[in-house]
Amino acid sequence: MTVTGEAQSPYCSNDVAAAATYVRVFAGEKPARSAFAKEAQRGLVRCLASSVSDQGNDQLVAEPAGTLRIPHAGDRGRAFRIVVAAPGQNLRSYLDVVFVQRRRVLTLAIFYGAGAPAALEADLIARLPARA
Repeated sequence: MTVTGEAQSPYCSNDVAAAATYVRVFAGEKPARSAFAKEAQRGLVRCLASSVSDQGNDQLVAEPAGTLRIPHAGDRGRAFRIVVAAPGQNLRSYLDVVFVQRRRVLTLAIFYGAGAPAALEADLIARLPARA
């Protein structure tokens, strides 16, 4: 699969929410569909959850919480949630991992919410394909 371009957004955050995107443009639509099929999978999300659990000294526990319904976006989309908790604390954080493929473009967006899922997520997901 030939990637002809890629970009990522700056990591935007405040005290309770954050968002970041990573976009790749493929040589054709078929390679973009193949990349979506290979990457937008629970296995990748389990790996990401494991990576989050291994970060820092806070003994974080991150567990995949399943798939999410997302607004129709692009040619295909899929989203997953990871719930992050620190043992002995009541606060939970949420990482929503969203894949959207439109034509030759595959976008990965990650939304973080402390205490609750990120509030603007649905609106942002709906806008992702328009930028591709």
